[in-house]
Amino acid sequence: MAAVVAVGVLVALGRLLLALTDSDEGPRRVSSSADSLSVRDAISRQIPRSVPVTGFAFVDEDGSLRLCDGREPGSPPQCIGPWLDVTGIDPGRLNLRRSDPPTGVSWSRGPVVLAGVVQPGRLLAEEIVS
Repeated sequence: MAAVVAVGVLVALGRLLLALTDSDEGPRRVSSSADSLSVRDAISRQIPRSVPVTGFAFVDEDGSLRLCDGREPGSPPQCIGPWLDVTGIDPGRLNLRRSDPPTGVSWSRGPVVLAGVVQPGRLLAEEIVS
């Protein structure tokens, strides 16, 4: 019985440690750089050609991919808008974390850069830059 309790305590401590290490210090947002646009800037500029866009990737329970302007810490983290729905790439090609216990939601720990054409509300992605 003591071994079962000890295992339960270790599992709980492991989950707490994982949540704390993944929580970061607070909400994070991306900003435009010389190499890419933030999601917010990509939406406002509506450039009619392929551009690199930086944001936090989130995959919902239904498998849809979003590129978010920011990320709110938590377990799982939350998308901070604005965001773009992403089509054209397989989310499985991104290095994403999954919630524990599994909920079907996954996310990028840091910003990712996707290149594609921005249309109202979505990014037609052509490649994963980083």
